[in-house]
Amino acid sequence: MDDEWTNFLQRVDCRNEDELFANTELKEELCLWASYRGQTLTKTVRGMMYYRKALEVQAFLDMAKDDDLLDGYKAVELSSEEYSKHERSLLAQCQAVVDMKFTYVVSCQQYGIQKRSGDKHAENILKLMTKYVTIIFFDIT
Repeated sequence: MDDEWTNFLQRVDCRNEDELFANTELKEELCLWASYRGQTLTKTVRGMMYYRKALEVQAFLDMAKDDDLLDGYKAVELSSEEYSKHERSLLAQCQAVVDMKFTYVVSCQQYGIQKRSGDKHAENILKLMTKYVTIIFFDIT
């Protein structure tokens, strides 16, 4: 665990904990780092979104022409502006295929209670919902 913490400090360009805690802009990075260390909703949602990205790449490989394959998947994102307004970009087509075939449903049993009580955890769940808009969140309380 010490190595992970040291690596995190290096990644955010901080020499020690005091420097990290003094920087309010890194607060969200620290929260995400801590959430990814345990079996939390954040870690679960991030894992599902990795799966979505893999499905987009698979759709790209299935739909791309030889020239697109040679340029690679990232080139699709860059060249999507070159398409006319009437023709959908390959990236948009790949995302549409994934959207048609897969839906992610996440339930957080305590969200409604946390939201009504003004609990800070509800804000974190709301951040997840806005970051990953393709996921359907619902509250069963």
